Amino acid sequence: MDRIIHTDLEQRMKDFLGAFPEVGHQLITNIKALVDMKDELASEVERRKKVEAEIAEGEKWIAEAKEWAILDFKASKELEDNKIAFTKEAFIKRFKLC
Repeated sequence: MDRIIHTDLEQRMKDFLGAFPEVGHQLITNIKALVDMKDELASEVERRKKVEAEIAEGEKWIAEAKEWAILDFKASKELEDNKIAFTKEAFIKRFKLC
């Protein structure tokens, strides 16, 4: 009699729960997949921040290189020669206009 009651109780539980164990398993699987996706997204966000920092550093280097190139050109003989040639040409044109 005990066995019949126990079996009957198991059957009633199975009937009551129906597809819940299956749905529960699917739910757990989906939650795990979402957690994995969240971790991947966090990794991607971190990677993107690193790339953006590298880009900012590169832009900083480019700006410094431009400044150094300008300073180098300003101190060069080439600029001095260009200034003299321009001044000479402007003086001659002004002289001809007068």
